[in-house]
Amino acid sequence: MEVFVFSLFNGILYGMLLFLLASGLTLIFSMMGVLNFAHASFFMLGAYFAYEVSSYVGFWPALIFAPIIVGVIGAGRVGQQMAEIARGIGMNVIAWTLHPEQYNPETTGLEFVELSELLSRSDAISIHMRGSAETHHMIGSSELAQMKPSAFVINTSRGDIIDEEALEEALRDGALAGAGLDTFETEPLSAESTLRTLPNALLSPHTASTTDAALAESLKMVVDNVLSFLDGDIQHQVKFSAEHRHPESGNGSKRA
Repeated sequence: MEVFVFSLFNGILYGMLLFLLASGLTLIFSMMGVLNFAHASFFMLGAYFAYEVSSYVGFWPALIFAPIIVGVIGAGRVGQQMAEIARGIGMNVIAWTLHPEQYNPETTGLEFVELSELLSRSDAISIHMRGSAETHHMIGSSELAQMKPSAFVINTSRGDIIDEEALEEALRDGALAGAGLDTFETEPLSAESTLRTLPNALLSPHTASTTDAALAESLKMVVDNVLSFLDGDIQHQVKFSAEHRHPESGNGSKRA
């Protein structure tokens, strides 16, 4: 009984790690040291995924945060927030971006490396890029082959950044430990998709932002923007010049 409880606890912690990476949600550390997710279902799904992965590989993996290297692809606002959360619990973070010269390592705290180095060193990779011709299938069979067999890849940005066929093959053949996918090349994901049958693939419906708090903040932002505009003080102005378009940050431009 003691072994089972320890394994279950270890698996839940493992699931929490995976969904921390998968969702990029803010963690709140209470006085009692309890981790509260912005959406409780993510914790449950994380524990479920930990159980599935442990069943697939035959053991409950031990979890130590400090040595884990997280590779962040895309250095926009979402990528930077992901890096900040990971560093906050003792993980080491490396990053790659299409335009590293536009970011100050002293202010972002990011260590930029070549993509090949990020792929080979990372224990988990979190993708935060905007879909474009330049990023289409940027993670394919060649890139997946450079990753550790024990590594995970997390994509919460745009589905076509990862070649799904190549990912399915890597997951099926054990070349990759697991994947967390919040978005897909074709949405909704086909009922016949092989991804649905793989025990080391976690699939979620891209709804991490639909919490009560997030929706309330979005509505408040709209109202504040309208009132500021009427007062002649334009906030959050968007410039559509092609020169300033960046395929990073997943849900908008670099400065969005």
